[in-house]
Amino acid sequence: MNDTSFGTGSRILHDQEGSINSNKIYNSIYCGDNLTILKHLLDDYSSKVDMIYIDPPYNTGKDFTFRDSFKHDRYKKLPLLKEVGATDPHSLWRQFMTPRLEKSRELLADCGLIFISIDDNELHNLRTIMNEIYGDQNFIATLVRQSGVAPRQDAKHVAIQHDYVVIYAKNANSAVINRKPSALKGFVLEDDHIEVRGCYRLNKLDRGSIRYSDSLDYPITAPDGNEVWPGGDPSDRKWTWRWSQTKVAWGIENDFIVFKKSRDGKPSVYFKEYEKVDNQCRPKVRTNPYSTLIRGCPNEKGNRELKTLFKRRVFDYPKPVDLIKLLLKMGTRKNSLVLDFFAGAGSTGHAVWALNREDGGSRRFILAQLDEPVLDEDVEKDFPTVADITVERMRRVAHQYTNLEFENDECGFDVFRVADQNPPPESS
Repeated sequence: MNDTSFGTGSRILHDQEGSINSNKIYNSIYCGDNLTILKHLLDDYSSKVDMIYIDPPYNTGKDFTFRDSFKHDRYKKLPLLKEVGATDPHSLWRQFMTPRLEKSRELLADCGLIFISIDDNELHNLRTIMNEIYGDQNFIATLVRQSGVAPRQDAKHVAIQHDYVVIYAKNANSAVINRKPSALKGFVLEDDHIEVRGCYRLNKLDRGSIRYSDSLDYPITAPDGNEVWPGGDPSDRKWTWRWSQTKVAWGIENDFIVFKKSRDGKPSVYFKEYEKVDNQCRPKVRTNPYSTLIRGCPNEKGNRELKTLFKRRVFDYPKPVDLIKLLLKMGTRKNSLVLDFFAGAGSTGHAVWALNREDGGSRRFILAQLDEPVLDEDVEKDFPTVADITVERMRRVAHQYTNLEFENDECGFDVFRVADQNPPPESS
């Protein structure tokens, strides 16, 4: 291993044997305490990370493949916690998260976004911490994810089937939440302009209006010479055209206006609404904002994905790749740098590669995972720490995508491990 020392009382060792296509791809996986890693990353990545996603411990008090509760001594031995001496699990959680979230803000670009998965156990504490560090003016939204497919029958009071994704910006005035392409309906008609304008649908040009405007109540001359009034009757003051006379003249000249006979034989006026241009013939991408409700990404989906890769259960409740892909679509560009410093089973790295493969992007990731021991004895035989699962998952995904001829970019990553600054001398 190559050795790089830092001023944080630790060293970063480059694990060349564990890396794939080392120094070519600029994806990184760090194994060790994430606070130490975040401090190291500031040297090279201060204000350079475009998006952060983290799935920190929910502090549920339950043992999974790894420890999710702050009642355990393992967490109390981490930097800071071993100094404060707190015993309340919620206090420990706050003291554990605060310095890490402070460093996360330093790493984010001015237009950067952070997405944090959490449940009801620590949602309030998380919002409080984030308001202190990021500022409540930079809160974007709390998404609600359906985490379970069927309600648990052993629920004490009600069956909880959701958790949250909390979103903050480093600077809400600079940040951009992308929009999703519209599920276009009714755009099925074609004309000679299809290559530029796309398909179109017809909308009536007149409308019943509470706010009557005399300037929008005028006759339009149809091709047969007849005059057409909004609502069909010049004396009806409840109807107007949507467009001005000047705009209608432009629309007729540029093939945006259509005259059709209604069932009673009277002419009606329609305007064409195109897929690819607006009603001034300017290019338009039709999009919708993302919803705060997330469906179709339950925990079971993440379990199946990981079991497909490992042929057995190695980690409890990994986040589904589709969930992280959705968040990446909301918060990244095609060349963004993504950080996850609670990498767990590596879902974020997997999602970055999956989305790159889908849209031709060149996003890169930095993953960090505490090398905490795996509790399951059978899993521990092959993967002693959770960080080992993170690395192995990305190795298997890289192999899978290489076999699928992932030509956009080579799948690869460098592995780094945190070690003490002054290791004990080796015995002779």
